[in-house]
Amino acid sequence: MDTDQPSNFSPEVMLTDAADYTPLFYDIDYPFYNSFDNKHPSRFNDEVTTDWHTYLGGKITREQIATFMLEGKDQPAIARSTDPRVAAFDRFVRLARRVDEYACTPIDPWASYGDKKNTLPKVPAVLASEVVKDYEAQTDAFIKNRYAFQALKALFYAGDRAAFERFFTRVEKDMPRNTLYYRALSYRAGLACKAGETRRANLLYAEVFQHLPAMRPVAAFSFTLKDEADWRECLRAAPISASSSPASSTRKKSTATT
Repeated sequence: MDTDQPSNFSPEVMLTDAADYTPLFYDIDYPFYNSFDNKHPSRFNDEVTTDWHTYLGGKITREQIATFMLEGKDQPAIARSTDPRVAAFDRFVRLARRVDEYACTPIDPWASYGDKKNTLPKVPAVLASEVVKDYEAQTDAFIKNRYAFQALKALFYAGDRAAFERFFTRVEKDMPRNTLYYRALSYRAGLACKAGETRRANLLYAEVFQHLPAMRPVAAFSFTLKDEADWRECLRAAPISASSSPASSTRKKSTATT
């Protein structure tokens, strides 16, 4: 007989945004109250499309942007445009697609149950260097922010933690604290976790959890504790301030995209 009990956790007692904390609930049959988290490929699609549509000033429709950027289908309106922003969008998306050939590699979720193993190709160093070089060449703040994220994404999927940390440290001060920043921070947490730096990874995942509700299922699922002592060590290392407390948080809406 299964004696597991679901959570009796009531964040609504002290939080005004309690609905955002459902990833912390425990359900017997599912990892989260909203079932399984299967939004990895599409989690930010709407935000990405909206931000680019706003940046392009409506010169390209939302449907054309989504079809070109998310489905990989060329659009005549984009190819024929003489607008410099549309041309920059075209070039950025084509480079991002090359990174996604490695970042979005399909995997077999059942591979761990048999002899078959998932082999994930890494972003070639030459491609990662190209994205970093393109970042350096940008002067438009909106575009530069997206190239910064793409460079970090490429370095993450290249498996080059040293290069990732060097680049992150260099660009962090110039990155607005938006969706792209916290997505990049989750990459940083993942690299720390892989290196066995559990406490550092947990602190980074906690920051992602607080500031980027869309990634709360990912952050909660990735947060790892061995025992009570590990938990207390994380608490001691965590920065304490009124502004960082979930109960007193007044998060500003992110205005970022991929």
